[in-house]
Amino acid sequence: MTRHRWVITIAFMAMAAAPVLARQTNAGVNPQGSQAPPPKVTFNDQDRKVTRDWYEAHKLSLPPGVTERDRPSAPDEAIFKQGMVLNQAMKDVIKPVPTDLLHVLAPPPGVYRYAIVERHLVLIDDSYRVADLIHLGHLLKQP
Repeated sequence: MTRHRWVITIAFMAMAAAPVLARQTNAGVNPQGSQAPPPKVTFNDQDRKVTRDWYEAHKLSLPPGVTERDRPSAPDEAIFKQGMVLNQAMKDVIKPVPTDLLHVLAPPPGVYRYAIVERHLVLIDDSYRVADLIHLGHLLKQP
């Protein structure tokens, strides 16, 4: 009789846990069954404006990482895009964002941080994946 009670108890526990497990298994999955894409993290128009204003104000005395000599090589420039993971050579030349620019940018979301890499302001995560970037060398050419 005791064994019978254990079997019934385990069966009830399994039935009670099934809906909870189903919700956890389906978390992040859309109705078609594929995983939902992560939210897009990008610079907004205000970030681009304050960066352009900062660049204009400092163009005669740019800090390391932003000067003309910090321009990336042609192969690096060709691959420098949203979604890429920085290679070791790019990681080696990461510079901190100047404090006065950092103070006018919106705080980076979640696990993201700002950095200067080969004349780009980048928004990267802990895996060095580029969420978005601003080409600092091109700022004066934009309206």
